[in-house]
Amino acid sequence: MTGVSPASASVAGGDTVIITGAGFTGVTGVSFGAASAAITPGGTDTQLTVTSPPGAVAVGATSPPPAAVTVGVIVTTPAGTSAASPADQFTYVPPAGPVVTGVSPASGSVAGGDTVIITGAGFTGATEASFGPDVIVSVIVDSDTQITATSPLGAGTVDVIVTTLAGTSAATPADQFTYL
Repeated sequence: MTGVSPASASVAGGDTVIITGAGFTGVTGVSFGAASAAITPGGTDTQLTVTSPPGAVAVGATSPPPAAVTVGVIVTTPAGTSAASPADQFTYVPPAGPVVTGVSPASGSVAGGDTVIITGAGFTGATEASFGPDVIVSVIVDSDTQITATSPLGAGTVDVIVTTLAGTSAATPADQFTYL
């Protein structure tokens, strides 16, 4: 591998990243640290396009904002795995505000009352979370990367939005919750 461009992006993932090098024919996997990346079809022997997976940020005991984390990008082909080098480094940049990277379960009852785990980054000091227009009353900030909430009454598919003193998370496909 000879390069990763861009060499840094959001901890939320979902960014297009170009990997350059040689011997990529038949690529079977690309990972950013331990997380698998989605490979865009149409790569060549010397260039791959991938979508960065959600990453991690380092959080100290008393240090919001979180710090950036650098991981190695690894390409796997039938011929083997790329060797670690300075050219394969990718840095996850902490958000200016919270980022939601997942909601589990991603669906629940229209009557509400379901326990929902919200994952992401920058949750320290969260002041509220909402499912669409409804503010969640029962929110527990488990850590900087996890919130436990109780879903309110609702209908359809809504974005789960987290608000902290640093800002409000942007709506993304990863934050969606569907009422059944």
